[in-house]
Amino acid sequence: MDFFVFVDLIGTIAFAISGVLTATKKRMDVFGIIIIAFVTVGSLPFSKIATAQDYVLAEAAKPMLGKIGFSIITVAALISTFSAINASLYGGSKVNYEIAEDDELPHHFLAKLWNQPIGLMITAVATLILVNVLKLESISTAGSVGFLLIFGVVNLVGYRLSKETGSNKIIPLVAVS
Repeated sequence: MDFFVFVDLIGTIAFAISGVLTATKKRMDVFGIIIIAFVTVGSLPFSKIATAQDYVLAEAAKPMLGKIGFSIITVAALISTFSAINASLYGGSKVNYEIAEDDELPHHFLAKLWNQPIGLMITAVATLILVNVLKLESISTAGSVGFLLIFGVVNLVGYRLSKETGSNKIIPLVAVS
């Protein structure tokens, strides 16, 4: 197994576990979470899951709902992706703006273009350049590695500040390891 595939897999597992834990804390339907996992794994053989890595949920809908199910899941995934990109762009631009207000970034980031922080344009242009220059696998792997590093640092800080926050030391320690 390639190192980057391994890191990507570990990142996916870590976020799947943290997603399930977050969902259960918010009293979301654990049954629904488990059903999605079982439907995906139960309706497709592992060989088909391996070949349909990027569209496995759509492929899992095919046996039960046919081609229309495949199309519905694909469209839902596209809408979800566009929504996540939009949220990331606007969230990232606001972070640059807030940090510049605290004098931790140059004040150029306080400028606005079309009534939006200039960080939005910088983030959008950088994203367009990276998407068109790099391979999708490289972007995905870099994102997974970045998320893993952030996840690790946040849990390490949670462990170190557990006395001040009154939190349990075991949870961030297990998450870091």
